[in-house]
Amino acid sequence: MSTRASIRITEGDGQILLYHHCDGYPEGVGAEIKEFLNSMDTRYGWYAERIASGLATMKTTYGTYPYQCAICLHGDEEYVYVIDCDKETLTCYSHEWDESFEQCCIPERICEIP
Repeated sequence: MSTRASIRITEGDGQILLYHHCDGYPEGVGAEIKEFLNSMDTRYGWYAERIASGLATMKTTYGTYPYQCAICLHGDEEYVYVIDCDKETLTCYSHEWDESFEQCCIPERICEIP
């Protein structure tokens, strides 16, 4: 089974959501996002659209695009990554489905990735 992840990119009151189907753990997707953010030209700050566009157009060695646009959390993710453009931070959360409320929740921050 794949380790799924969502990426929430926030800027001001807005957000952009991306979904990644496999290798969603911090050593996989987390490291990839960190590397992408570190390689980005940030002289003028972090911009959600630019980050989302960059991630969505990244190709794997197989020629596929692993980051897909999403309109909500799928509910089957094990990790949610929050890229806060205002604070310029990347944070990883564990994710689980709360059956009693029939909603997604993010109960625990795992780590902040500097």
